[in-house]
Amino acid sequence: MTRVRIIADDFKPKNPIVIEGFQGFGLVGVIAAEYLADKFNMRQVGHIESNALPAMALLINGEVKFPIRIFADDKNELVVFDSELPIPQHLAYDIAKEIAEWAEKNNARQIICLEGLAVPTTPQESNVYGIANSKELEEKIKKKVKIIDNGIIIGVSAALLLECQSRNIPAICLMAECHSEFPDGRAAVSVLRALSDLLNLKLDVSPLEKEALEAQKKIKSIIEKAKKIGEVGEKPERIYG
Repeated sequence: MTRVRIIADDFKPKNPIVIEGFQGFGLVGVIAAEYLADKFNMRQVGHIESNALPAMALLINGEVKFPIRIFADDKNELVVFDSELPIPQHLAYDIAKEIAEWAEKNNARQIICLEGLAVPTTPQESNVYGIANSKELEEKIKKKVKIIDNGIIIGVSAALLLECQSRNIPAICLMAECHSEFPDGRAAVSVLRALSDLLNLKLDVSPLEKEALEAQKKIKSIIEKAKKIGEVGEKPERIYG
């Protein structure tokens, strides 16, 4: 029997805004969630465990950590659910249900999911789109982000939107256009800017933007070298970052 539990017994937030950033296209959600937790000096207040997840632990600065963690920032009344672990599709609803139930018990004002939106070509500018689980909430966010009218979303974010709808918890998903084949820091920057605008957060994303541009140049260089090797059929040299 599948069992999913949120372990945060000593943490009692008051009407928080819950942010979900799990692995997805371009790792946009997890990059954004980790940056948010780091920049606001959030403390870890709990974790999610399940007997259906692979046995995995993180080693960070010599400390063993759970792969799905919960961070809190009392000043901004934010709670961040962050997963370094890809969530199997069959477990998405169980985890979403547990998060929504926890949010309901703690009178969460809103749940915001952060995601990447894979596009077929390299995006010159990472546009951000929004999905809301109610027309009232859609009216509030459409001045800040573009609204998606038709489409399909999958994974924990999709399950969480549906679960929140059944529980009458306001929920939205912010999705930034991204690369589908490698981590896209620029898309994470875009989704964080949209989040900051919606919640009036004072969040400086310039360090992440600089890091993302440097990473993009490095990846582009590697791809160009790989293409050149393939075109001339020469013996490949070792490619350094």
